[in-house]
Amino acid sequence: MTSSGEGRKEMRMSIPGAMSTRFINIGRANNPKYNVMLYPETKTYALNIIDTSLINFGNDTYDVTKLGNETIQGYNCTHLKLKSTFGKGMFKSSSTMDLWTSENVPGYSFLKKIMIDQNIKPQMLEALEKNNCGGYIVKMASSDKDYSIEMTIIKAEDKSFPLLYLKYLPVIKSQMKT
Repeated sequence: MTSSGEGRKEMRMSIPGAMSTRFINIGRANNPKYNVMLYPETKTYALNIIDTSLINFGNDTYDVTKLGNETIQGYNCTHLKLKSTFGKGMFKSSSTMDLWTSENVPGYSFLKKIMIDQNIKPQMLEALEKNNCGGYIVKMASSDKDYSIEMTIIKAEDKSFPLLYLKYLPVIKSQMKT
C-alpha cells in the first residue's frame, strides 16, 4: 500500500483444478468499489465490484483469545485464537484458526485509516481490535479433519509502482456493461 492509496497484493496458492496459482490484486483507495485481479499465468484478469454493504451482513460472531507475543518474519506479532461462528439454526457453523497480527507491517496504518474514512469496519477486525489484537494478518493457520491451511506473509514493503491498469479501468467498466 502506498501513501497515495494504491495497493498491490500478490499471492501464490496451490488449489487443485485452478487455472492459475498466482494472483495479483490491485486496488486504489479513492476507488474503493473496484479492484482488479490479474492472473499472469493465463494472461487474464477479473474486475471485482466490491459491495461494502455486505461486509457486516448476517449474524457472524468472533471470539478472540490472546495467546501471547511472537516474532514472525521479523514482525512483532500478537498470537491469538479466533473462533468464527456463521449462520443460524441448522445452517450454523463455526471454525477456529490461529492468527498472528502486527501493526508494524508497512501500509497497515494507511489501510486502517482508509477503512475508517470509508466507514468499512468488518466485524472480525472490530473483534481483534477490541481484544488488543489488531493489525495486519502476518500468519494464519487452520485445520480440521478435512483440510489444513497455513499462510504466512513473505514480504511487505513501502514501494512506489506504476498502476498502469488504472487508466484503462473506465474502459474495463464500459466493456462490462455491453
